[in-house]
Amino acid sequence: MENWLGIALDNTFTIETHYKIHYTTESPVSIEHVIDSLRSLERIIKRTGPFVEKAFEGIEVIDTQVYVSEIQSGSLINDFVVKYVCGGKDNAEKAKELFHTMMNDSGALKTVVTLGVGALMAYGVMQVLPSGQMSKHTEAYNSVVLEAGGDINLSGQKIKEILEGVRDKRSLAKDAVDAMRPAKGDNSSILVEGNSKLTIPSEMVTEAPDEYEPPQPVEKEEKFNDVKVLISASDRDNNDKGWAGIVVGVAETRTKIILSDNLDPRELHGQTKLQANVVVTSRYNKTRKEYQPKLIEITAYH
Repeated sequence: MENWLGIALDNTFTIETHYKIHYTTESPVSIEHVIDSLRSLERIIKRTGPFVEKAFEGIEVIDTQVYVSEIQSGSLINDFVVKYVCGGKDNAEKAKELFHTMMNDSGALKTVVTLGVGALMAYGVMQVLPSGQMSKHTEAYNSVVLEAGGDINLSGQKIKEILEGVRDKRSLAKDAVDAMRPAKGDNSSILVEGNSKLTIPSEMVTEAPDEYEPPQPVEKEEKFNDVKVLISASDRDNNDKGWAGIVVGVAETRTKIILSDNLDPRELHGQTKLQANVVVTSRYNKTRKEYQPKLIEITAYH
């Protein structure tokens, strides 16, 4: 049954459809990768509620439930049952009206789910591609998603708003990578039943990393108490100019130093060695894959 509607006594209603994907793998898929992909796909599908709300205005999705209907071996096929529990904005009569609209275009709801999953997976992969390096295949797929959205009342602007509204982008990125993993290694594509143009191509799968690695923060601050500071330059008239040095064992290369506002530069001027409390700000160097100190703040000394 393509779509199904159930209305509860509290005027919430449940809309049900199916979502099936087919990994065109030539090699067997490990149990670990199957389990990871199933869990990730479940979480991605649960994020598709906003796509339903945008496509069928008047519906408010308050819960999304995902069940596995069937898993076929060989080239891995996953068949999911997707249920949207809706309510809040409209009454049961409005629900029936919207449901009949969906039934008149029986593939609309399934297309919304398929499009939502595809858009979220592409957006997730984009989060882990190297900064500044545009992925032509992922961008090309994203363009296909935007074009398909126009057929079901999902404009590019609506889709963009949904994606940019994702708060936990790192979790989505990890789920997108894990969901694609069964297709890695075989140059495989991920076919979507009922909407071949939204098939995730092998080129996009190849571009996705094999494993998710969370991005390093650009900068970090660390506090150290009672450490040895060696001062190589100082200025008696400024707290934030003309000072430089190192923190032994922490920041071993000459680094800019500033003094907290409560410190008098005239008292420290001319000293070359002291014990101090410091805050060291470091910036991540992508080439060297390490943090390098960029600023030392002396907050107290003795």
